[in-house]
Amino acid sequence: MAGSFPNTMHQMVRHLADHRFISGQTMEDHLKDAKYVTAEKMREFISGELKSEHDALEARLTESLKTVR
Repeated sequence: MAGSFPNTMHQMVRHLADHRFISGQTMEDHLKDAKYVTAEKMREFISGELKSEHDALEARLTESLKTVR
């Protein structure tokens, strides 16, 4: 295909990918693979991992203040 215009759909997709154009198929593939954060997952994170980290930092701060006093 060097130097010639792409004739088949596969050649066109390859040509567009090689020249940094985004084809419709590329966008469709991305949307199929995309994962979004749901409100439920965000609530789980906030009430779980993030709260645990916050509580640990708060405990360290409290201990540091006791040491300073």
